[in-house]
Amino acid sequence: MDIPQFHFDYSFLNLDDLRSQCITTDEIQQLFYDMKSRYDDFMSTDGFGYIIGYTSKNKFISFTFELLGDDSIRLTQVYLSYEQEILNRYFFR
Repeated sequence: MDIPQFHFDYSFLNLDDLRSQCITTDEIQQLFYDMKSRYDDFMSTDGFGYIIGYTSKNKFISFTFELLGDDSIRLTQVYLSYEQEILNRYFFR
């Protein structure tokens, strides 16, 4: 399935904090589009999701988001983490 070009809404995030961790909005968007195989899963549920993976600059990040009805994505949290930290956050509660 082709993924539409989305408008990314960063209003819930502290962009200065992301910059201090050397995470760019381009890296977040690139990782989202790289996960296109999971896009159908997000659309068939409630439109909320999370993505975990490596950016093109080899940073391991995770983020949560909400797919809005107007081809927008609202990012709610972004983490630059170690793999174990993310596994603990999402899978081993």
